[in-house]
Amino acid sequence: MSQTLLEQGIGAAQSGRRDEARALLTQVVEADERNEQAWLWLAGLVTDPHDMRTCLENVLDLNPGNTKAREGLVWVEQHYGASTAGPPADRPAPAVPVPPVQPPATPAPAPAQPFVLPATAAPELACPYCGAATQPDNTRCPACRASLMAPAAARGERSKALSTLGWLWNIGGILNLLGTIFSMYVIFQLGQKRGFAGLHLADLNQPGLRMADIQLRMIGGFVYGACELAIGIGLLQRKRWAWIVSAGLTALMFIASLGMALFFTVIMRTLLTSISRGATPQGSPIGTVFLLIIMLIVFAPQLLSMILTFFSYTDVFVPMERIQPSVTARQPFEHFNRGVDYKERGMWYMAAQEWHAAVEQAPGEPRFVYALGLAYTQLKQYGPARATLDRAIELAPDDAQIRESRAVIDRLDKPGKTR
Repeated sequence: MSQTLLEQGIGAAQSGRRDEARALLTQVVEADERNEQAWLWLAGLVTDPHDMRTCLENVLDLNPGNTKAREGLVWVEQHYGASTAGPPADRPAPAVPVPPVQPPATPAPAPAQPFVLPATAAPELACPYCGAATQPDNTRCPACRASLMAPAAARGERSKALSTLGWLWNIGGILNLLGTIFSMYVIFQLGQKRGFAGLHLADLNQPGLRMADIQLRMIGGFVYGACELAIGIGLLQRKRWAWIVSAGLTALMFIASLGMALFFTVIMRTLLTSISRGATPQGSPIGTVFLLIIMLIVFAPQLLSMILTFFSYTDVFVPMERIQPSVTARQPFEHFNRGVDYKERGMWYMAAQEWHAAVEQAPGEPRFVYALGLAYTQLKQYGPARATLDRAIELAPDDAQIRESRAVIDRLDKPGKTR
């Protein structure tokens, strides 16, 4: 349960839904105070510096070697001091777990020319991965073939239908396992020639009761009980495979129950005909009552499972919607951290947009400029990439990694070639 909430909270934070992410991660730390990752993410979502410091100190208590928490704590103390009542209204919290970027001790000179994305790289409906133009009805990018659809926001809590269905499978699995274990105990007692409730091993050696068949059935019962438990646990964890298997087995059991109902109906009518000495039982209240009882006993569990399965569909199959990322006004380090999140998901166009916004606000920070140059390179915008990395070299002339990236562009594209 905590792991599911943690994944949902991180997903909400990466999508910019800070309030939802904060609520989910708060539930995680309330249930598990030793969840290091939840405390780390929560530190970037709270707005009170005291709460930020508390979250980061909790991370360091659990793992003193967590460098991200140490960097975040230094950032809090630099911006808010050792003890403050609350953050200024215009200074949001850092987006951990990407460490906040520290401003340089000596501001670097502003670039000679602004960093502007080429007009062709910003179509009205741009692919968040490659920046190519798309149409509103496209589900995949026509250029890079990446999916433009993503699951909508998942339900915060598991529905009662899914919880009930999961626990029904768990209870069935537990009962099957207990019954199998009890049967194994009885066989063991009989094998020791001790007898059990007046039953002896010789009673099992009758025609139609072979020990091998009994053992095979016990193994089958044990395996089925374990499978029921696995399905129940999977349903409680919102696993898609568990819901599919549950729905399939429910459908098979319904078909089997239908056959059993028809069989018992024929048997009952035959018995009533014999009792009434050949008179037709049609319209007999006794026959109707028996038929209703049979239908209720046989179909009620399957009907209940089918209803629960239907109403729990949205718990595991979240509707898909078009990805519509946007760039909103933030602090420079927040733009940088969001760009890192987009980059890790392969959305290089959106990463470039965020890093472009960071460079506009902090043109003297070499990490921002270098990241923007890498994004241009990935988008095959070699002209802007070359100019951006040249500027990054001016800001950090001793950085070998920037120089190496700049040399890669020369290998990929001839100097002076426009894109």
